[in-house]
Amino acid sequence: MEEFEIVKYRRRKQTKKVIIKQIPDEYTGPPTNELCQKIKLAKSHICKTPFYVQFLRLMESICNEGRVSFSEVLCYGIGHVGMCQTAQHQVALLVAMIEEWKPPHTWVFDPVLQPDETRALEAFGLEMIPKNEACRRTVDAKTLAYMPHCGRAMYNNLLWANWDKEKLHHLIIIGNTFSSYTTRLTAKQLQESWYISAILPYCCEVPLPCSFPFPNVLNDTSIHIFPMQRLAQVPSHVWTNCSQPVVDPNDPEIVL
Repeated sequence: MEEFEIVKYRRRKQTKKVIIKQIPDEYTGPPTNELCQKIKLAKSHICKTPFYVQFLRLMESICNEGRVSFSEVLCYGIGHVGMCQTAQHQVALLVAMIEEWKPPHTWVFDPVLQPDETRALEAFGLEMIPKNEACRRTVDAKTLAYMPHCGRAMYNNLLWANWDKEKLHHLIIIGNTFSSYTTRLTAKQLQESWYISAILPYCCEVPLPCSFPFPNVLNDTSIHIFPMQRLAQVPSHVWTNCSQPVVDPNDPEIVL
């Protein structure tokens, strides 16, 4: 993994569009069968794009094992798949990934999912996490966490739940580019996301190819990996500072 360089970051002024998932008063999306067809169509389109070829090659290079293999895939915060084309394309990429790599389990959770949406996801072999873990799931084997456009508290919780060299080394996160937080958050917000800030200097961050046909689906998204060579450089006191993050119930980026 040494061919991927650690992202160097510095503060600079920039304007960033923050995507916040809105929860409508009621579900007005298509029924299960129609939603399945939409996802299948989106997947078929994605698999024919240069992005998909580049993405698969990138993942093969990152896994550095000749083939991509995960014990499980986690998907959090996918949003209202039935009423959002962005979410449909994010799910379509997820379905393409699991058909390509065939992990034993792919777990999904978003508290906003409605029965028609849940049934559509299950039709593709995805399994629903029965309760809201707030992303505090510990991993014990090679795991991909697919979390496009999630709130930073969700990434922070996942890191906290795996605040250990071995566990983080098992984890690959596809989600918001962590280093971008340093350019747009206040000192207070960075402190609230302490686990992201603490691990960032030892994380390898690989931006997704910019060739996805719909820019808003995966904008500002990177693959985050935690090589053991880098984790070995983390000062010991960083590992012992592991109090559970407090999630603000009024945070508009998350749903509890």
